[in-house]
Amino acid sequence: MVGYLQDGLRCLEARPELITSIERLSPAVAAQRLVSKKPPQIVDVRTPSEHKAKRIEWSLCVPLNHLAAREQDLLADRPLLVHCAGGYRSSIAVSLLRQRGFSRVGELVGGIAAWEAAGFPLNLVSV
Repeated sequence: MVGYLQDGLRCLEARPELITSIERLSPAVAAQRLVSKKPPQIVDVRTPSEHKAKRIEWSLCVPLNHLAAREQDLLADRPLLVHCAGGYRSSIAVSLLRQRGFSRVGELVGGIAAWEAAGFPLNLVSV
């Protein structure tokens, strides 16, 4: 252990600028936002083969390991909704995007697996 917070997270009450939160959207809330007048850009951080096999319609495939190099493909005027297969890669991607100045970034809780389990449509490609 390198260190600890005396009094836990309460010690940060006086320094709210040190705390950030990420909007985590359920599939139902994400689906509502996607049909709004200004929908978020859906960013799929899975591999191209995963995206090709199963994807949320209109999603942009930007693999996590290419995120920094493909930053220019992201729409600065719209919120971003990031997802992966189950949530691990998307949480990393959201953190990286926030570090790079994207302030309106949300994460699909449970990834495409939760989206599919909730019964929302997917574009499937048969092989």
